[in-house]
Amino acid sequence: MAQSTEHWSHYWQNSKSLNSFSEGDSALGYTGNLQFYWHDIFGRTATGAVIVDIASGNGALAISAVAFSELNDKKFTVYACDIADVKPEVLFQSEPDILAKLKKVQFYPATAIENLPFENNSIDLIISQFGFEYANQMEAVAECNRVLKPDGCFNALIHHADSFISKDSEAGLAFYKNCLSEEGFLTQVEQLLVLAESCWLKGVSPTTDVDYVAQNKILFKIATALKAQYSSTAAAFWCDDLLRRLAPVLASPKPGNLTSFLSFRHSVVLYIARLEDQVNATWSQYDRDNFISTFQSNLAALRVTPFYEENALFAWSLDWQNTG
Repeated sequence: MAQSTEHWSHYWQNSKSLNSFSEGDSALGYTGNLQFYWHDIFGRTATGAVIVDIASGNGALAISAVAFSELNDKKFTVYACDIADVKPEVLFQSEPDILAKLKKVQFYPATAIENLPFENNSIDLIISQFGFEYANQMEAVAECNRVLKPDGCFNALIHHADSFISKDSEAGLAFYKNCLSEEGFLTQVEQLLVLAESCWLKGVSPTTDVDYVAQNKILFKIATALKAQYSSTAAAFWCDDLLRRLAPVLASPKPGNLTSFLSFRHSVVLYIARLEDQVNATWSQYDRDNFISTFQSNLAALRVTPFYEENALFAWSLDWQNTG
């Protein structure tokens, strides 16, 4: 693959989530207006249809299609593909209900939207939630239309630049980049743990080492200042979460803390890469208008409209019909 997907593969293989909502009720599926949105689409899709969930993650949308098909005797055939190395059947081995539905989806990991493994005119419906916008738009539209049957449909929800999700991601991205800077909090934590490790190697407890004790006091002041700096900002949650995760490491120095921290730091680096991808993929009003002006001449019934969840702006709803 032309682009690195380590950060996404790491997320999908290590987060017990079917989609990119790693916390909350939606981690294992969709509820509320989201569920209604997709069920309405599945309800209008013909019995026996072939459906592809592109940029599927661990398959929340794909198994939603399976569940709807079973409940309504729609007899869908459901495929799912993602550019990351997704392995949902491994991750959900201990969840029999989810696993049963996952086994009814044929997954294509390490598969880009721009290069789908399906025959021409073979797919009735392509669906995507927070995935299509990450692709090269010109190539992705052409590839989706290649595999769609004449009159086949495309439906997606796209990250909206003004949604809470996007604003929260921007805040988190800025916060973590600050913490990883040369003088940032995580850099200071690493320096303290390197000092602690040197103490352990000399057979000395860090709590009796003058330099360690002094540096730990400085770090405590930095942590206090960091919490005060972000307490009334959009990054307050991100700050509190980081300090909570690191509190045990800083409160009780133990051999091996440095190794654990470096693993955590690497996960933060991967997290930043995901947030950067997401922020870069969001569609502003300009992006929405540009997509329409670019493709309206060759995409039938093209619509891009705001979508709301719990009365809050959530995404753009994008749909079109293939004219063959």
